[in-house]
Amino acid sequence: MCSCRNPCVNQCGVNANCNPRRHIAVCTCPAGYNGDALIQCYPVRSTEVTRYQALTCTVC
Repeated sequence: MCSCRNPCVNQCGVNANCNPRRHIAVCTCPAGYNGDALIQCYPVRSTEVTRYQALTCTVC
């Protein structure tokens, strides 16, 4: 008898989300985090958010 296994067990880095797709682990950093989802996702610092918003704001 065959059974499905969770592909997400121990596949993603610290603070990362894992979503199985076609029996393969897909790792992503959650909103408010960045980094390599296979290693570790770090909280975005407020200065990084402000800088990003400043770079994307063309009409203020």
